[in-house]
Amino acid sequence: MEIQAPENAPTIRFTNLYRLIDICNIERDGTFSRGWKADYTRLNSGKSKVNVPADGGSQILLRRLPLKPLDEIPEDVRSMLHHQEALYLVTSTRYSIHYVGMTARGIPGVFEGGGRFSHHARKMLASFVDKGTNHTGGWLDHAKKRYEDLVSEVEDDREPTDEELLGDVIIAFGVSETDWTSRDHKGLAEDHFRNRITAIKGQPSVKMNRASTSRKSAQIVEPDNLKEVLTR
Repeated sequence: MEIQAPENAPTIRFTNLYRLIDICNIERDGTFSRGWKADYTRLNSGKSKVNVPADGGSQILLRRLPLKPLDEIPEDVRSMLHHQEALYLVTSTRYSIHYVGMTARGIPGVFEGGGRFSHHARKMLASFVDKGTNHTGGWLDHAKKRYEDLVSEVEDDREPTDEELLGDVIIAFGVSETDWTSRDHKGLAEDHFRNRITAIKGQPSVKMNRASTSRKSAQIVEPDNLKEVLTR
């Protein structure tokens, strides 16, 4: 499905959706806590304050999410790695949620080191590693629900697997072959995927990020497998 736009607007073409755990490795430690009371506290971080899970949250210490080796990454994603400007969609096969992010330093940059995907995953898992991740917006209610489900579904005598933690999280990347700025079209992509995920799942999709963003015209070419993946 596509959104029609003026002739001079960029075409933003998205890859297929893939599971997060199939694109990157998960580096974590810690022991899953069943005692988190699903609340948050504010801490000083430099000159500002950040919102973090109280009492260490889930106690799952999610360190990094580095990309897998190139020969393990799907071809349509690999073909976009040279682009600096990109949008990315984060959604779920289980929960009706969506997040659209942007980067001006390439897709690898949102994974490597302290890349944004590690912050996104920490928010979903109520993982408190340090004060560098600010747990805000729609992430909070989702983290509480995900934690509640983990407590009820994972036996007391073992740690949750990566599959149980994040196996439902799926991602896609969008780039344009023309001269464009991803920041200008992030809001448009958010609107598109909110409407499409809501329609496919039959329930409102919750927007994880709440900041206002630009909605300049573009033609959005969504993942070919969007409906297939979300209706499995």
